[in-house]
Amino acid sequence: MTRRYSRILVTGGAGFIGSHIVDRLLTDGFEVTALDNLCTGQMENVALHQDREDFHFVKGDIRDLNLVKSIVHDIEAVFHEAALTSMTDSLENPLLTNEVNVTGTLNLLKACLDSNVKRFIFASSAAVYGKKGTLPHHKGLTPQPISSYGVSKLAAENYVKVFHEAYGLETVCLRYFNVYGPRQTYGQYSGAITIFINRLLCNQPPIIYGDGMQTRDFINIQDVAGAMHAALCLAHDYRARLVLDILDHVWREVWNDKERRWVHVDPSEKRIDDPKMYERDWKKNLKEIYAFEYGSIENVTQ
Repeated sequence: MTRRYSRILVTGGAGFIGSHIVDRLLTDGFEVTALDNLCTGQMENVALHQDREDFHFVKGDIRDLNLVKSIVHDIEAVFHEAALTSMTDSLENPLLTNEVNVTGTLNLLKACLDSNVKRFIFASSAAVYGKKGTLPHHKGLTPQPISSYGVSKLAAENYVKVFHEAYGLETVCLRYFNVYGPRQTYGQYSGAITIFINRLLCNQPPIIYGDGMQTRDFINIQDVAGAMHAALCLAHDYRARLVLDILDHVWREVWNDKERRWVHVDPSEKRIDDPKMYERDWKKNLKEIYAFEYGSIENVTQ
């Protein structure tokens, strides 16, 4: 495969997902610049690369247009991972969410266009769907976000689409579902798997809010990094505002017996981002992107 890119920018490069993308790109021989304001990202996530000549870290904010322009002037492709991602925080501060997730994305798109960046890969979210009744979710559904975060991601997707259709910038959008893995920050609104593991380590039962009958989709961070790599390497004629949902469907089996109580179900509390069923037509979408990297969908699902 002929490589069309060598110098890559990863925004949010010290974050949970961004740092794993940085790892993958460096392993594959790319020169990588990571941009992060360290509000949620951590330097320890990229500390291993600090002495490498092919890795550059810039502490800064995507809202700073002049900084963004100075960084992308010799970049060939961009992974845009930087964002405010908390649904709860987005409802409490919708103006900041819009400023970072929409205006920040627009800054990057404009800078990329002016600097002749070849490809722009955008991390979107399943939050754009909202509480859809159709199952499984698929990218043909009309998005109906229910949070400022979901609205901001959908608005940014539309800007990405416009920059392809109006200006010819190669773009790819990937809608993440629930990503889990090493370096995921633990806190009140962390991913479910991170919370479950931390409670088990403290000899406490995992808690599922609601009636316990809801299902979720989860994807391992290494699979996300692989999908992003595939999005970078997609052939030139496979460009054009491609929207792919990446996920790894995990069927969760919960049981209680006399000796162990693995899960505590709390029907008294519900979360705004917890639809009764939150699933994807996952084989169809994995086939579209992973078959490119692994040769066939069977290699992924086995």
